[in-house]
Amino acid sequence: MSPGNVYKADLSKVEEVSITPPAGKCNPHHTTDAYGTYSVNSCVATCRDDYIYEKCKCIQFTPPHPENTADPEKYQRTCSLEEWMKCGQQAYKKFVSDFVDLKREGESMCKCEKACKEISYRATISSSRLSKYYAKEKIPMLRKVNGKINVREAEMDLKKSRVGDTTNTSVYSPTVDNVYSNLMVLEVLFTKIHVERIDEYLKFDFNGLIGNIGGQMGMLLGASAFTVIEFIHFLIKSCWRYCLNKRGRQDPSTVGYYKNEGL
Repeated sequence: MSPGNVYKADLSKVEEVSITPPAGKCNPHHTTDAYGTYSVNSCVATCRDDYIYEKCKCIQFTPPHPENTADPEKYQRTCSLEEWMKCGQQAYKKFVSDFVDLKREGESMCKCEKACKEISYRATISSSRLSKYYAKEKIPMLRKVNGKINVREAEMDLKKSRVGDTTNTSVYSPTVDNVYSNLMVLEVLFTKIHVERIDEYLKFDFNGLIGNIGGQMGMLLGASAFTVIEFIHFLIKSCWRYCLNKRGRQDPSTVGYYKNEGL
């Protein structure tokens, strides 16, 4: 984003509901964290704060809900400008570099499990050049704000003159060119009044799988449970007869049958 442009961010709300274990992989116990409602992104932000605190004993800024953590005092210790320049900035860059390193296969800096219910916002951003007519309309409002700033700067110049400092504080004068080259407009709005919901559901459970296999066998093979039992019984009996004949013995169940046949 750059000055002299108007940006519009069109948002749409998306709810994603996942299946709980054992079929799903989400963790139903993760509901809140230091950044409010739990999500993968908030988990990564908490992981980043923990990493910076481990290196520098301070964090970049205090999250909105530190009371949701096991150690709220840790998340309220923000880095001063000096601490951030000496340690925090390098730790932040190292965290980003390691987090997006695709060569770290099988490893993860942040153990962030998927939320069972997660709300996200899809944004579509469009931009156009800022009109000088629009910049001209903003000049009266900026002059009111600038008047308050000039009063403060005049007080600062007075204090400087008392201590012998003759340098004057520069005063900003709002003109069309200044506003046009320094003003940027960002409009955020919802373009859709409805909410998109994505539900994850189990297509096949164990009972459904067994029923599907049985149905396919019955349709393609004409088999049923009794047919399978009879087939197994036939195999066992055939093996038993083969073993008896191999030893020169006769199956007692067939003796009467052979006598009646005259064999």
